Amino acid sequence: MIPEDEHRSERFLLRAATTLLSEQNRKDTASFNLFTVLRSGSDEVNLHSRFLHALLDHGTGGQRKNLKAFLKLKCLKLRKGIAIDSKEATVHREKRDIDLLVTDKFSKCALVIENKIYAGDQRKQLRRYYCDSELKSFRRHVIYLTLDGHEPTADSQKGVPKKHLSCVSYAALDRWLQGCHDRADDEPELRSSIAQYRKLIHNLTGGGLGDARMQQLKKLIRETGSLRLAKDVGKAADEVQVDVVGKLWRKIERAVKQAGFPEEFIKRTPPSATDPDRIKQSLGLKKPAPTKWHGLYFSRTKFAKEVPSGRAPALGVEINGGSEFFFGVRCQRDGGNNVTPDEGAYDAVEKAVASSRYAAEFRRGDHPWWPCWRYVLPDSPTLTVDQLARLSDSGQRKDLAREIAQQLKQLWDLLQKDDGAQKFF
Repeated sequence: MIPEDEHRSERFLLRAATTLLSEQNRKDTASFNLFTVLRSGSDEVNLHSRFLHALLDHGTGGQRKNLKAFLKLKCLKLRKGIAIDSKEATVHREKRDIDLLVTDKFSKCALVIENKIYAGDQRKQLRRYYCDSELKSFRRHVIYLTLDGHEPTADSQKGVPKKHLSCVSYAALDRWLQGCHDRADDEPELRSSIAQYRKLIHNLTGGGLGDARMQQLKKLIRETGSLRLAKDVGKAADEVQVDVVGKLWRKIERAVKQAGFPEEFIKRTPPSATDPDRIKQSLGLKKPAPTKWHGLYFSRTKFAKEVPSGRAPALGVEINGGSEFFFGVRCQRDGGNNVTPDEGAYDAVEKAVASSRYAAEFRRGDHPWWPCWRYVLPDSPTLTVDQLARLSDSGQRKDLAREIAQQLKQLWDLLQKDDGAQKFF
């Protein structure tokens, strides 16, 4: 039996933690963020690349302290031979389609930074940048900057030596951003901008409590001797997330069956993955995570039998690395010498949607597995913890599932009317 004083300590910890979280939520709601007012928080080119460029290029000569500090970051894991002098370097933005490019013409070294928030890799993207004709005389290193530090697609990085590529998360840049903030002590406008940008990154990466409140919570755990409880609560919270996602998939599958698809189409096909381990991996709750995506995929029985597992053209709903939550049409972009029954599906789907009234709603051609896709939740590309908490309610899950099924049905109706795409669907 647990002693009464331990019960009291645990109850106190839970109440205090709830209070801290409530205060953080009120602060988040009330705070004004210029970045999200002027731009979408996920705008890679016009927000993130532009602001990072401004920080890296701030100052001149020996005063370019932000760039100097950036080049020293251990998380970049720069290969031997990369020795860029911040006094001599030039920082480019969107040069030859490269998001950020730092070059030192004296040391003949170059740092290629590809910035990804939610967009997928383009075909052979990193290889193109690494092999750019203007950089061939430079010693190059590629930084693949994403929310969670995931790897680029095999197609994108093929041809880039592994030692010349580093996968870096935005969270790993937080201390550098803090340093940029501290160095701007005589520039209040810049300090304010950096503080707001850090807050935006904190929200995008699911940073949880801020530093000050995190310290408070750590102090409470130590003082109440409730480390075991804290660990158990964390594990239970992870399990709740997994349970909610699993229940959401079941609601979606039921809604799809009721949406009016022909019987031969609504059979769920591989690579569907609704088991808890796959859900944990895609939500970043289990490491190592060899599989960073899972979802529901529906294709014609004919193609599901003829095409290797996972290759059949399908309507799908997916959660992938970083909890990105979207739906659309899933089929692999044509390539190589392997001719399969789905050849031509990717281009056919992309063209069908491009010429339809849905053209502005869907992204097309920027992902090797999704010729057409869009985010499920209009207010957020990701399935956040707060949204999962709301989806704990059965009614909200049912409403969202019905909405997803209806939109999939509209997409299927469109493809059925297109001469090039209908044979796949």
